[in-house]
Amino acid sequence: MHDKFERFLCPALSLRAYTALTTETAKAITRLHKTTPNATYAIAEAVTATALLSSLLKPESRQNLSFKISGSGPMGTIYIQTDTTGALRGYADNPQPELSEKFESIDFSQAIGAGVITVNRDIGVKDAYSGVSPLVYGSIAKDTAYYLTTSEQIPSAVIIACDTDSDGVVTASGGILIQSLPDTPEESITIVEEAMKKSQSLQQHLNEGGDITSYLSYLLNNNTLELLSSTPLRYECSCTKDIVTASLSTVSVNDLQSMIDEDNGAEVCCTFCSKAYQFSKDDLKTIISNKDRLQ
Repeated sequence: MHDKFERFLCPALSLRAYTALTTETAKAITRLHKTTPNATYAIAEAVTATALLSSLLKPESRQNLSFKISGSGPMGTIYIQTDTTGALRGYADNPQPELSEKFESIDFSQAIGAGVITVNRDIGVKDAYSGVSPLVYGSIAKDTAYYLTTSEQIPSAVIIACDTDSDGVVTASGGILIQSLPDTPEESITIVEEAMKKSQSLQQHLNEGGDITSYLSYLLNNNTLELLSSTPLRYECSCTKDIVTASLSTVSVNDLQSMIDEDNGAEVCCTFCSKAYQFSKDDLKTIISNKDRLQ
């Protein structure tokens, strides 16, 4: 089953809903960063949360969104980016935290610690929109719902699931976001809350080969769902040498000159994908020259 993000409307209950299947994307990102179990689960769930938060972006635009968890725990910061084309990339400050590696004792609160969620949306205006909320529950799903309800003023329910095999490789990853509309009756919210209490876990449902849309349908009392859009999701890093060059242009002339004198050049690695970009002495001299012209 391919990774995808889908938008739905449930007219009977006056609710909107979103689903994200992220198994292959989460697998690619965690494998790239050689994550240990606690980090694998945290990053995979952050990937799913970010995919669901792309619901805040205008479809078919050039908008993009970043989801950052800044915690006091050993993982430090988890940072995930996405755009309206379904490209996702991400990393953690420490993808190999020194915690118990027993699968039955995965502990998000211990791995992430106290901190905040920050969501930045680049919607094509001069200043990107930024929203912040505290980590209240120590659960990415619940804290994402809390962010949407408090910072975006959108009452939301979020379910996020992740599972791995005995080697720590992601086998199932996905999530559901359900939101009320201005005219949503209280009965609709009650129906969803009761269904969430009675349903099997989304993790189990996905591992058994279940379709995420059927799970969503159950939560919405099997009412008709209107599919509004479907976007394939994938791991993709947008780094280029031009982008890295622009980043180097922010480095001071003294530091650039030290790279020339001491190292005969520079190697810069992308934090997201670890791709290395080489800059010769002449490349660095050109960057310095361009900086001088702009001053």
